[in-house]
Amino acid sequence: MKICVADLEGVFLPEIWINVAKKTGIEELKLTTRDISDYDVLMTRRLAILKENNLKIQDIRAVIATIEPLEGALETLNWIRQESQIIILSDTFEEFAKPLMAKLNYPTLLCHNLTIDGAGNIIHYNIRIDNQKNRRSRP
Repeated sequence: MKICVADLEGVFLPEIWINVAKKTGIEELKLTTRDISDYDVLMTRRLAILKENNLKIQDIRAVIATIEPLEGALETLNWIRQESQIIILSDTFEEFAKPLMAKLNYPTLLCHNLTIDGAGNIIHYNIRIDNQKNRRSRP
């Protein structure tokens, strides 16, 4: 059986943090791993920005609710499903991606998750596997 492994953001969906930056006007949230390659440095800064601006998971989910798959994404996923299984490997978070998976007909997604307090503050991020994109096996 063939398995296709793909990324989520920038391939099937627009980048979530960039959309949050556009909605909030906080330019620094547009930074991605292309700008800051150390994921811990990037995420620590993002969480600090959320705290400084009193942004909660509800605020991010409101932005996520407006995101649609990129043009051709669903058709591409459907074609891949006819040819093989697809696994999406992403640096996003379950709490961000879950509502978007319905728009993509629920592909298998392996990603990180967040620790959120009772008030909706994102207080920590939890890595599924360190350096997961570089650790996946390649044919």
